[in-house]
Amino acid sequence: MKPSIPQISDVEISQLRVFRAVVTNGGFSAAQSELGLSRSTISGKMTELETRLGLSLCRRGRRGFSLSAEGQRIFEQTEDLFSALDNFRKQASELRGQMTGVLRLGVVDQLADHLDCHLDDALAAFGKTAPAVHIKLIVIPPNQIEQALLSGQIEAAVTPGAHHQNAIKSRALFREDIYLYCGDRHPFFDKSDKEISLNKIADTPYAQRDYYITMPYYAVFSRPASASAAQMEGLLHLILSGRYIGFLPSSLADPWVAKKRIKRIRADLMSYSVNMSLAYTEQALSLRMVRLFRKSVVDAHLRPAQ
Repeated sequence: MKPSIPQISDVEISQLRVFRAVVTNGGFSAAQSELGLSRSTISGKMTELETRLGLSLCRRGRRGFSLSAEGQRIFEQTEDLFSALDNFRKQASELRGQMTGVLRLGVVDQLADHLDCHLDDALAAFGKTAPAVHIKLIVIPPNQIEQALLSGQIEAAVTPGAHHQNAIKSRALFREDIYLYCGDRHPFFDKSDKEISLNKIADTPYAQRDYYITMPYYAVFSRPASASAAQMEGLLHLILSGRYIGFLPSSLADPWVAKKRIKRIRADLMSYSVNMSLAYTEQALSLRMVRLFRKSVVDAHLRPAQ
């Protein structure tokens, strides 16, 4: 029977911070700049934590860094612990009439290109009202935002689509139009829409985001994607190569359409829209800073464009 673990002290909190940084950065060396510690010091603190817990948390060797099964469980609990500590600090500050701490905002990539996205105005207004709050903006793939909200890794997010969890609330901000595009080197580029049938589109190599997400029209294609990218800009590069067709938001594509580098394909059939929303949980909304940030975002998107 393993001995029980003593109550957590400041020493263990410090060791867990090191452990968390090592995991999120993917290894000891990568965590050095974030922690401001040498590799040997990080290794020593990890060994101390493993000894303290009586568990082997990770594997280190030629194949690189990886978590053990126990390490994965401890990491998940560590994330919950620091989220709870951060929430406690924020609530205590608000009780003293202060608004301090960190507001973690998740966003999807390429938002700045959209003319109807006024996140910059919202951030400016929030900064004037809550100057002591540190804003941490994190670019997150759409398929990871829901979990980030539920786990408390972020307080709010600007994200597309509906959410499947009742705990997540949202407020619509603006609409994003999505079209199918080809590059100027692609055989479709010099053809009219009448010459491009759905059967031809179905047999054409296409590129998509490199995570699974249900998207309209993917069922049209007769084969799996031939290329993928984590970000929208990566998709744009693949389309510009002329080897693939793919879906892009018009806000990103329009400048390249104007340059005659890409063009829309069968916009009458292969297009759709998504609502971009501010998403948050009821738990996050209990914080005054989150309520104030929501108001700043909503107000910025209600004002007519200048």
